[in-house]
Amino acid sequence: MRRILIIENDALLQRTLTRRLGAEGFAVLESGTLESGQDDAARHMPDAILLQQSLDGALDCVRRLRGWYRGVLIMLARAQGEPAMLAAFEAGADDFLALPFSMDAMSARLRAALRRMAQEEAFGLPRVRTGELEIDLAAYRVSRGGAAVHLTPLEFKLLARLAGRLGRVVTQSELLREIWGPYAEDYRHYLRIYIAQLRRKLEADPARPVYLFTENGIGYRLAEVTLRPVGQERRTAPLAGTQS
Repeated sequence: MRRILIIENDALLQRTLTRRLGAEGFAVLESGTLESGQDDAARHMPDAILLQQSLDGALDCVRRLRGWYRGVLIMLARAQGEPAMLAAFEAGADDFLALPFSMDAMSARLRAALRRMAQEEAFGLPRVRTGELEIDLAAYRVSRGGAAVHLTPLEFKLLARLAGRLGRVVTQSELLREIWGPYAEDYRHYLRIYIAQLRRKLEADPARPVYLFTENGIGYRLAEVTLRPVGQERRTAPLAGTQS
């Protein structure tokens, strides 16, 4: 039975979520504060955490959890709009629900996130190397030429999806669905922003990418790069019609 931890100080919303998830066969743990919630997360290792973003220090709590917690983390927010959503994703949330939301939507998005997590576990957590880049999916580390590259949780998640299909195009729709969930078609501009941020961190010259390519109108591709002997250029396997 999958365990869900709800960190929420609104007693009515807590009861509503607990009743719904319990009726769907989940084992539900309740916590009213961030401190007790972190203790419960460490003690019970739930499969997913639903956490109220309006709690004082909630985003810092998510960052601390992401130092060791690998399960699903969904932010519940009373504030709507892009700033609250972007802050949640940057801190390490897998999904974001702004009140008022329906219990059906909450359940669907939770189950979708749990399915994605199960698929990742089934495929394992290898290291991916291309050119001077090394992506350690288990340790959440990226390096270029041996030097560490700092990525935000969401940037790493995006890069990991591309690394999992190295050399192949991943469509925009796939990336949106896998990272932001099944209702993310309106997030395409976020995807462009994060791809640009990744290029700034991974490429020597973001305007002339070696690793991260845009396939116009389709999606994005992390290229297989072969290191050549000193004095020779790197060799990639570009697709016909590829533009950066």
